[in-house]
Amino acid sequence: MEDHGSRPVVFRFYHPDDREQVERFRCAWRPWERDAQTVIRNAPSLIEGDGIELIVAQLENTIVGVAEFKVFDQPECMIYSLGVVSRLWDRGIGTLLKEVVMVEATLRRPGCIFTSQVFHLNRRMIHVNEKLHAVTEISPDDNEFLFTYVTINVDRGGVTPSK
Repeated sequence: MEDHGSRPVVFRFYHPDDREQVERFRCAWRPWERDAQTVIRNAPSLIEGDGIELIVAQLENTIVGVAEFKVFDQPECMIYSLGVVSRLWDRGIGTLLKEVVMVEATLRRPGCIFTSQVFHLNRRMIHVNEKLHAVTEISPDDNEFLFTYVTINVDRGGVTPSK
């Protein structure tokens, strides 16, 4: 990842000290990105009772990416929202953030199917899903959204998509 030199981006679970940064998190530039940003900003209030989890990407002391998800028993994992601050778009942080969620959930529930919805004009997220070999269909609920799903294998060789 360029642009931040040798400073590493750290991926970790949310903790209560992150609340203020997450509630002010800004990743929206276009109108269709505002819903995702709102979901992220509201996430800290959902964590305790709804099984919602957050993984954050942190650069130095600043949260630069957030993924909100829930692992179900089926096994399924719904990724409700994923965002990266605009100054770090197109640096691979969103892809890595989604991969971290996928690895975490797969280690808990092998064979987990990851689902998400993406607005049809959100090219960055569509590209992330393509890199992860997600299957994409028009959402049956709203034709302006794409429904994506993917499974992965996690082993000593790394992370590979299941086909």
